[in-house]
Amino acid sequence: MNAADYPKKAREEAQGYASQDSERLAKLASARQAIARRRSALYQQIREFFWQQDFCEVETPLISSAASTEPHLASMEASPWPKSDPREHGAEADSTFEPGRESYANSDNRQKRAGYLITSPEYPMKRLMAEWQSPIFQITKCFRALEQSSRHNPEFSMLEWYRPHAKLEAIEADLLRLLEILSGRPVEVERISYAAAFLRETGLDPFTLSVDEAQAFAMRNQLSFPKNLDRLGWVDLLFSLKVEPALGTAKPENLLEKNRPDALTDPLKATLIHDFLPEQASLAQTQTDGNGRPVALRFELYLRGLEIANAASELTDPATQLRRFKADNQTRRELGLPPMPIDHNLIAAMQGLPPCSGIAVGLDRLLMVLGGFRQISEVLLFDVTRA
Repeated sequence: MNAADYPKKAREEAQGYASQDSERLAKLASARQAIARRRSALYQQIREFFWQQDFCEVETPLISSAASTEPHLASMEASPWPKSDPREHGAEADSTFEPGRESYANSDNRQKRAGYLITSPEYPMKRLMAEWQSPIFQITKCFRALEQSSRHNPEFSMLEWYRPHAKLEAIEADLLRLLEILSGRPVEVERISYAAAFLRETGLDPFTLSVDEAQAFAMRNQLSFPKNLDRLGWVDLLFSLKVEPALGTAKPENLLEKNRPDALTDPLKATLIHDFLPEQASLAQTQTDGNGRPVALRFELYLRGLEIANAASELTDPATQLRRFKADNQTRRELGLPPMPIDHNLIAAMQGLPPCSGIAVGLDRLLMVLGGFRQISEVLLFDVTRA
């Protein structure tokens, strides 16, 4: 049956649906192109900001033989080396495979072939810092498994930069200046410690919180939670569910949706969380706060309840860093997670790492905030469901 055989009304309905679908696809295509242009302009502004300060832009590998040992991060495997002689799978005799090359030589070397997509460019960038001892920045892709939601995509874009011989305050100043340039608005910052923000939103002290107290709080507040969380896991969960949504909020929340002529001149509301728990130090230094408690010299910046940036006064002692990596892997074992290969290249390079501070900024989330979007998929040309 062809179109001529349909009754007139049915043909008109079919044509109407086709027209509507065509219009919808055209709008989606236009929206994606607008996002691509906006991202391109954002990256140009970022590069100009750092070039004007004599930063060197670097490009480091996306695949590494080591991986993050942090228990809450899941790295994606991506080995760059074949696991067997290519000729075993029908390769031609004159293949570029060379018997005896380390990559293929024997089963012992095959154990070294595990590779991982980076969760951050931090490790190789610190190796460059140790060599050059000059400011560097990078815009790159990062990958984290098991992360997909309205604010997470397993593949995402990251801006990271480091300043040698700089304190954390210098990185904060960089970040706020950059945000003012990118948003075209002044930035109003609320500065509050991790413990104070946690106490304000939950009534609990994260430094002394026990597993039983955390679970009782979750049950009272009808929060869903996984089994077998350790103390730090509970702290992270309650912070994400109860504290984060209140950080960096503005009234009205989404200025770009209010159709007000002055919306783009309203200050950008930000919350800067500092003095994290010592267990959350990761690759950061620690010190004692005014209450005599050890804290991690880190800060995170939030806009509209989204973590946008994560900064640290970087640890430079290789022995301490190695102990932390090993402790992370022990925690992973206790949680039933596989231990991850430690980056011994980083440990060796830290012998020459100068005092420095650095920061990572999630560019997809930043685009969400600046454009007034609620789903990360809205700022990606192809999210994980369409890749």
